Amino acid sequence: MKTILYAFFACLLLIFTSSCKFLRNSGGNNKSNLDTVIVVKRDTPKTNKEPLVIKIDTLRYCDTSPAQNNFRTVICYESVYGKVIKKDTIAKIRVRDSSKNVVNIDSSNKNPIKAAYNVAIVMPFMSGGTNKNGETESKSIRALEFYEGVQMAYDSLRRENINLFISVFDSKDSDSVLQTLLIKEELLKADLIIGPMAGAELRTMSAFAQNYKKTIISPLNPKEISAEDNPYFIQFSPTARMQARNILKYLETAPFRRSKNIVLVGTREDSLAMEQFQEEYGIYRRDPNQRVNQYMSVEGKFSSDAFRAQIKRGQTNIIVVLSNRENFVTNLTSHLHQSIGWQVGEVSTQEDYILFGQSQWKYFEGVNAEQFESTRLHLVTDCFADLKEPNIVRFKEAYFAKYGMPPREFAYIGFDLMLYFGRMLKKYGTDFRNHLHKEPYKGRHNTIKIEALMRERKVMKATEIQTETVINRYENSAVNIIKFEQFNFTKVY
Repeated sequence: MKTILYAFFACLLLIFTSSCKFLRNSGGNNKSNLDTVIVVKRDTPKTNKEPLVIKIDTLRYCDTSPAQNNFRTVICYESVYGKVIKKDTIAKIRVRDSSKNVVNIDSSNKNPIKAAYNVAIVMPFMSGGTNKNGETESKSIRALEFYEGVQMAYDSLRRENINLFISVFDSKDSDSVLQTLLIKEELLKADLIIGPMAGAELRTMSAFAQNYKKTIISPLNPKEISAEDNPYFIQFSPTARMQARNILKYLETAPFRRSKNIVLVGTREDSLAMEQFQEEYGIYRRDPNQRVNQYMSVEGKFSSDAFRAQIKRGQTNIIVVLSNRENFVTNLTSHLHQSIGWQVGEVSTQEDYILFGQSQWKYFEGVNAEQFESTRLHLVTDCFADLKEPNIVRFKEAYFAKYGMPPREFAYIGFDLMLYFGRMLKKYGTDFRNHLHKEPYKGRHNTIKIEALMRERKVMKATEIQTETVINRYENSAVNIIKFEQFNFTKVY
């Protein structure tokens, strides 16, 4: 396994030194060796002792012809081991200014509709080694699998004649490294920035994007990054507040026989998410003073006595747990399992529980399937790929054929994100944010339903203070709620 990882990171170092570029306009008629995309293919080793072989199959680059009759022609090439095997004319650009490649200006919009769009991807690929917390493997694998999903979408977009010039950068999970990347020409000219992942880096990139008026997408981080208003920021992974909103909507329609007693559970490190849930409950009940019962563990240890003080007999106790601390969750689910007196095929009516947990619980080793089944576990997740869906099966087969392994959730997210926003750029240009509310999309990992989150603020106009409504950010408002039933997860919302 170590040999495989060493080969894996060695390849990343090769690919992401300086930057890895899918397609970048050279601006002249001479081919540049920087204008390339590296398509990576993993071959399965014949034995466990053999390293994982990574081959560079194809180079792609774009070029523009000399100006003729006020036009330049954009031509994209594909070559294998230096031999050109494909040549496509993708656009004709009207020459108005030799430094600009702009066509079809929309008179109702200051932003141009372009022949191709510049996309920058900034993720912690960790090509140079480990970070100070030793988190290289998990973060870099998530980043790479997300990027592989992006590559799959890129292939689909090319078939739809949607042209993206994509540059990829390794932030190395470091805000100081990110600062050095912000002077890169590819970021300064980007029409869309995807990433990074960590909160500190996202705050830095968010400020950069707002300053230069560039749309930025937070692809995998569900945390609220900043309270400051940024109309260029898109939260693709729903936050805890949005998850709470969807849980309350689901509980309103779910067929529960008894009256409901909602109990919010977490540790002190979950205090912000717990407060946001309480605020959303007040909005849901149209009374800001309304609150649900709450049990917070200050020390991070589960106390059955403190928890049971919030339980009500004769009601359906909806236990909403916001913690991802495995020991805490294991002790809680074990206690509930014993209280219910559950046996295979039988649920006692002694006490009635429905447990809501977090997506990461799927990977906990201390919780067994019987505990999930007895507590009627529901997970709130932004990614659920139903393998009974034909389009999921097709994606899984295509991904396996290309990379030699089945996709995980990060590949699904990368594919849906790039496919959706690539199409939005093609349809609406760089001003696509103003049209997101009109374009919901059923993706493979989740429904994409992005809304502008508004807030009111006080401003001084002339000699008096007035209230104005501004966009705080954009956020995907859709989540999946999946239920563990008959020892399998199925989507219920």
